[in-house]
Amino acid sequence: MLTGHETSRVTFRKLSRAAIEKSLKTNEYLDKAGGYAIQESGDVLVESLEGDYDNVVGLPVRLLSELLNDFMRI
Repeated sequence: MLTGHETSRVTFRKLSRAAIEKSLKTNEYLDKAGGYAIQESGDVLVESLEGDYDNVVGLPVRLLSELLNDFMRI
């Protein structure tokens, strides 16, 4: 068995009340664990991202690939 983890840091923009209300009207947040989807219109809320974009979306593809490669060598 192999395990791993990935850490990403998302910094949001300073948002006006109007921007927040506009985002809420999209209803995109309703089925999102973090209340936004960076790959959808939520990217306009984000000022910066440190780390793996795919991790924020939900699947750290690079890490998964590394773990699978390591597993195949065992």
